[in-house]
Amino acid sequence: MPSTVIDSQIFGSLYSTNEMREIFRDKAWVQKWLDVEAALAIAQAELGIIPQEKADIISQHANADLLNVPAIGEYFLSSITIAPLLKKFKKILQTMRANMSIGCDQVMGVQG
Repeated sequence: MPSTVIDSQIFGSLYSTNEMREIFRDKAWVQKWLDVEAALAIAQAELGIIPQEKADIISQHANADLLNVPAIGEYFLSSITIAPLLKKFKKILQTMRANMSIGCDQVMGVQG
């Protein structure tokens, strides 16, 4: 069910284009957030804050296709915007035996 006129199958073409809907779809937002996490990890590795190996793992797995985007949305009811994403992404990295903190964890107070 559409939540805005842009998502409407009847009126959507009057207010938007397929290209614009693609830019603002949930998966695209999640991918951009993950792109920022990957860039942060690379910058931290360059500064010696985290090992390059860990930055490489984060960058390699910063893919929205690996996450259940609707499940992330459920957590927004009781959290700030990016914390649920980071929690899900951290689980993916831990599954890949990365066992590390994601760059913003300490700043944002994100736990497991």
